Amino acid sequence: ASPIVDGTLTGMADSRIDVYRNNARKLPSISGKVIPEPVYTRDEYENGLLASLYRDIAPHDPEGILQYEWLNARGCIARFDRGSIEVRLLDIQECPKSDLAITALIVEVIRALTQERWGGQTALRALDMSAMSDVLTQTTRDAERTQITYTPLLKIFGVTDSEATAGEIWRRLIDELIPARSIWRSTLEHIVDHGTLATRVTKSLGPEPGREAIKQVYRQLADCLGRNALFDAGDVR
Repeated sequence: ASPIVDGTLTGMADSRIDVYRNNARKLPSISGKVIPEPVYTRDEYENGLLASLYRDIAPHDPEGILQYEWLNARGCIARFDRGSIEVRLLDIQECPKSDLAITALIVEVIRALTQERWGGQTALRALDMSAMSDVLTQTTRDAERTQITYTPLLKIFGVTDSEATAGEIWRRLIDELIPARSIWRSTLEHIVDHGTLATRVTKSLGPEPGREAIKQVYRQLADCLGRNALFDAGDVR
């Protein structure tokens, strides 16, 4: 949801993630490939992954101030101090209704994966980190238009075709996991019908927006926040 940086369309649907990927260039191990490595025990995580990050940061952090679990800047990290897993890839939307609808969908997808709805844990653990990182890079740029051809990932979500767009996959997941009576259904359908927030913002601005046009769109976004209403490119006035 960040297609604009410094008053310019970047060509990225999610410029925030593109910046996030490179936010520690001197120590690239800090963010890695953003997609986390497959680690399945606390011991592996603390004495393997975190220990290696602490070694890398040590010459720049002689007092050990940064040597805590939040040093790991991947897109998903363990927070043992909170008893939780912290997902850092999600972008805030135009209003709480959108935020909560997307969260509800993600919860249902995670529940389905843990219940092995479309396949077992063996298939999940066999996903290639580099291939997943490539998918993230593509969706950072093209959002729901991204053509995903990594077959093992498609199968994880029950997609039997050899390729599908990210938008098609999410539409399938909504249809399968979110009941028609759900309070989140209409919001999620709006997103898959009209595009991600980044797509709608970009569409409303046109190819070379001036500063005043950008201000106008973001005033409308502020209005959406105040009214807890979804943003539509046709609503800009």
